[in-house]
Amino acid sequence: MNIEIFDPIGVPNFPSRHLSDKSLKNMSTMRRNTCRMTVVPSHIRERLAALPIEEVAQRLGMEVRCHKALCFMHDDQHPSMSFKPSENIWKCFVCGSGGKGSISLVKAYKGCDFLSACRWLGQTFNIWNDQMPVSDVREYVVPRPRMSRHQAKSQTQAYSFETYHRVMSWIINHAGLSAEAQRFLFEERRLKVDVVDHLHIGSVSDAQLLLKCLLQEFDETVLQQVGLLKKTGGRRSLHLWTPCLLLPYYDVHGQITCLQTRYLGDKKESPRFQFIGGSKGKVFNLPIVKTMSCGQTLYISEGVTDCMALLSAGHKAVAIPSATNLPSTALSLLKPYRLHMYPDNDQSGRKAFYCLRSNLIDIGSTLFMSNLPPEYKDFAEYYKSISLHE
Repeated sequence: MNIEIFDPIGVPNFPSRHLSDKSLKNMSTMRRNTCRMTVVPSHIRERLAALPIEEVAQRLGMEVRCHKALCFMHDDQHPSMSFKPSENIWKCFVCGSGGKGSISLVKAYKGCDFLSACRWLGQTFNIWNDQMPVSDVREYVVPRPRMSRHQAKSQTQAYSFETYHRVMSWIINHAGLSAEAQRFLFEERRLKVDVVDHLHIGSVSDAQLLLKCLLQEFDETVLQQVGLLKKTGGRRSLHLWTPCLLLPYYDVHGQITCLQTRYLGDKKESPRFQFIGGSKGKVFNLPIVKTMSCGQTLYISEGVTDCMALLSAGHKAVAIPSATNLPSTALSLLKPYRLHMYPDNDQSGRKAFYCLRSNLIDIGSTLFMSNLPPEYKDFAEYYKSISLHE
């Protein structure tokens, strides 16, 4: 039977009765080199993966029309994600994200592991209770390959969050603001210098120069593991479009959790926003809650640009990458505050507001709407207008 293997949850207990001393010794050695892992039977996995891809997308909150939808992996203004129902395939022709089967879509959309995606699909489509009882999720003893101390240390280092934090922090600490970035932030957007500085916004103009500096500081395999480096036909390049802004996301304690870029060039095929490795479901400027008291007003914007404008206007503000890709764990940290939002002045903006409010209600909070003057499309444009008259 084909199975999927998940996280280790303990060490198996072996029966000791009727075993010789030699057998017990051999069993003890085997115990040290095995681990217990949770698996999902192949017939359950296949049924979940075969769920209609477009129906799954709609259940996730995506609006699918004519086999197309806005891509949740970047700031998509025109539907660039396509679905092929006959093969259960999803693919974005701008950022290249895609996969086969509904499980892969849920994993990418929610930023979760295989088992969490299976659980969500099973519960959402009423398969978990009838076809996947707890007794069907079994534990198997799977041999764990031996590795040297050096190999174990290297593997742990390559996959650790600390490594991701170290690489991204190095980039932010060594990135200044190019003339092009300063012109965009301070002349075009009229943002406050102290706000940009406090958020640790940086920029990259030359991707190859950055790559050269990174390779002097970090091993090539580490840069691949954190999602920065890609190799195509022997050629090494970075997973980002330049010139771009660097937008770091931090947790409540000020530790970097992911890095987003904002493209500043004029290539139409380039995605405006990209995430470099890490999870997509984060809240931008989350450390601000440590400066706030319970019941204080906090604004939520869809996208970092509006958030920086709100902060420059003197408001307390955070941002989410997308109202349909919500970090529920991080949103729960916002419950003590009076949450407001200036939705964009279009149908998508209103839809985003109601989607976000629905998700906040699910965790015991709510969201109040603040209306922009009708002549402005979003808060960033409104802020720019009023700052010009100051």
